[in-house]
Amino acid sequence: MIPSQVYTHVTLMSPHDERTWHAQLPNGKPVIAFRLQHESRLALQAGDVVPASLSVCDFSQAHLEEPCLAHEG
Repeated sequence: MIPSQVYTHVTLMSPHDERTWHAQLPNGKPVIAFRLQHESRLALQAGDVVPASLSVCDFSQAHLEEPCLAHEG
């Protein structure tokens, strides 16, 4: 089965608002990293490396995962 998500980590660069960050993928590509409105907020700072998932259809946005829920691989 073809996966619909890619699991990685992002490095946070600067906050955009309380749930959205400018971030970079491990290869240096800039992305918008976010938490959904109904999800808990994470205590984050610039420079933090955070687990994230990306849709295989859109590598410009990364969903910030809870560190304990991150998928290994």
